[in-house]
Amino acid sequence: MSELGGFLEAVYGSATHFFSVRARLRHWRSQVLAEMARNSKRVWGRKKGGTMSKPTIREVNTSVWLSPPNRVRMEKHIQAGRKSEYSLVIADGNRWSIRDGQGHVQVSDPDQEGGPPGLTRISAHFDQRFLRELLGHLALESFGVVNTARRSCVRLRAAARPGARLWSHWLPYGADEYEFHADPERGVVLFIAARFKGQVYDVSEVVEVAFDEPLDDALFAYAPVCGEQIRPAESVIEVLSLDGAIARMPFTVLVPTRLPSQETARVFEVTYCRPRGPSGRGSLTITYLTKPSVWIEQSGEPNPELDKYEWEPIEYQAKRMAVSDAGTGTRVLTLVQDGTYVKVWSELDREQLIDITASLVPAHTT
Repeated sequence: MSELGGFLEAVYGSATHFFSVRARLRHWRSQVLAEMARNSKRVWGRKKGGTMSKPTIREVNTSVWLSPPNRVRMEKHIQAGRKSEYSLVIADGNRWSIRDGQGHVQVSDPDQEGGPPGLTRISAHFDQRFLRELLGHLALESFGVVNTARRSCVRLRAAARPGARLWSHWLPYGADEYEFHADPERGVVLFIAARFKGQVYDVSEVVEVAFDEPLDDALFAYAPVCGEQIRPAESVIEVLSLDGAIARMPFTVLVPTRLPSQETARVFEVTYCRPRGPSGRGSLTITYLTKPSVWIEQSGEPNPELDKYEWEPIEYQAKRMAVSDAGTGTRVLTLVQDGTYVKVWSELDREQLIDITASLVPAHTT
């Protein structure tokens, strides 16, 4: 059997190939190249030239202990420019705790299903179930053997299959192709690189790994530090009804009175993104599920991310707006109405999107 065949048999087979993992991972990203890759696949507004709001190189070093199927400890050290921070995730079944870089601690409700967020990158290396889902969307080609983290691996070239949809939190978005170093003995992936126009812009590699060591139970239990404030975990995204949003939002909720069709006006989703941290900004998004879709984000505070775009001021039907339009892809419009900061985006043509934005009225009047 080939090395690639051995790896696929290990991933898709029923055998268990390890009962514990202790590993160190390094994740490196060029923010400039990553942005170029994203923009090549999806044009979103018209960005300002020659600006980068984030440090150009971001590096994350992670120590991880795994005891499948659902015990995890992940210690993460992030370095971005001169800024560094430490975070911790601990999970034991439905019980989990997260300490973020600012020292805020969230703990789960053990009666609720589901594990902690933020483990996708670890899953892409070591989770057999996740790898099955991921590999089904990829065409794989073997080109030799390589030694990674002192283990013999098959070197794979991977690209999205025609019509496949790779979610951006699975693998770096916008890549032309990926390189994997896959361990056929253990059924894991020890190296993932994303390339755009031949240049590597994102690497997640296992630099040290040990399998089947006994792990102390204390690794999977959170021990609070004196003075730490602990609060119950909340979902970052909450689905609401429109009436519920009107009742709860501290700003005026706006809805359009003109849309491409009456059917479009009836099929929509309302989601609330909670503020993250003391200075976070909460926002409500109404998504009209037409083709193409229309998204309307609203908040009581301005969105600082919009400073990265070039804006053209316009006035339409006595409303002052601004549009960021690269001439193709997704167009973005902004306005302030009734004290609400609004961002509207879609791949609809410019005139339609301006007309929809101009038709916004307070939801309680409709």
